[in-house]
Amino acid sequence: MNIAVFMIFISLTVESLEEDPMRLHPDVHLSIVELITKYGYAVEVHEVVTEDGYILTLFRIPHGKNDLVVNRKPLLLMHGLFGQAENFVINKMNNGSLAYFLADNGFDVWMGNNRGTQHGLRHKLLDYRKKPFWNFSIHELGIFDLSAIIDYILKKTNKKRLFYAGHSQGGAIYFILASMKPQYQEKITLALMLATGGFEKHFKHPLLSPMLHDHKSVQKLINNLNLFSILPPYVQARDLVDSCATVLRNICYIILSILGMQMEMEESDPAMVPLILEFYPSVSSQQIVHFAQIISTGHFRPFDYGEQKNMDLYGKSLPDDYPIENIKVPTAFFFSDTDRFASAKDNEEMCEVIQNCVFKHKLKKHQWSHFDIIFGKHIADDLFGPFMEIARKYDVE
Repeated sequence: MNIAVFMIFISLTVESLEEDPMRLHPDVHLSIVELITKYGYAVEVHEVVTEDGYILTLFRIPHGKNDLVVNRKPLLLMHGLFGQAENFVINKMNNGSLAYFLADNGFDVWMGNNRGTQHGLRHKLLDYRKKPFWNFSIHELGIFDLSAIIDYILKKTNKKRLFYAGHSQGGAIYFILASMKPQYQEKITLALMLATGGFEKHFKHPLLSPMLHDHKSVQKLINNLNLFSILPPYVQARDLVDSCATVLRNICYIILSILGMQMEMEESDPAMVPLILEFYPSVSSQQIVHFAQIISTGHFRPFDYGEQKNMDLYGKSLPDDYPIENIKVPTAFFFSDTDRFASAKDNEEMCEVIQNCVFKHKLKKHQWSHFDIIFGKHIADDLFGPFMEIARKYDVE
């Protein structure tokens, strides 16, 4: 049955692409620093070392293209699963790059990177080519990565608080940190959730749902294959980029459709595909299993290691759910009805559970996939205005 669904999905996807040839994006093969510089913005590169030894690179756009005013409010952008900082700067041709927009509208923009991304492959002791490096789930991304990044930015800017915007997993790790280390709530002026992960009770995908709703099978498959990371290091992945603009066009579309871009939708830009694939990083297999656990159980909670290890770590056979009901930070949600990964129902439920949901915006002008909220052709029309509307209300310090 699953094979039949898979073949139908591929047939429909390929058919929808036949009249829309992919062209090579002019920004392909540029580094993030070269990209930002190309479009006339200042850029800084910073390094953060987490409590558990991972070395993460941050990128900063300190001011707008034509506005050199300093001492701005810092705003941190965090990417989702299979994403990294480039996500927020590669949609310039559609005027849809959130980082540039925010820099031009008064913010000191910082873009973070989690461990395992192209900008998070270093460690004080561990080698990313070895399994111990990849021994982390999304829990560690919140507790260690995000906390270190926030502390670094506040120290560097001499500010007490910052604005936070997270896409997908970038939202989930915020909820993890804010609920498990409530002192960090005092460091956030406003949290803006872009198609956030966390609650996944209504996760629906024609191919991935059957698999991810059985997290034990996912774990078994990963164990049998001895996988500790998903997708190869970027040096190997870059070799596919040029092919994605030519002979492998349809295959690349299908891969991205499976991963969440829904390329058959009107807002997905074919020209973006090689550029997006170029910056697709590895993730740990534990991240995938952790999301599968959340999806299959309906519980947003720390990683389930099995009863024996759970007893050692948590003092009980299963960990408690993250106590997001204790989060008091003003929080805004942006989502759509056509997102297969972060459903409108799950976003609205999270808004109801936390203590201070101050804003909800459902993207309605077009059909949006999970990644269109950062890569869509007309995302500026539907997102940027409401984003700034709520951000300006809290830009009062």
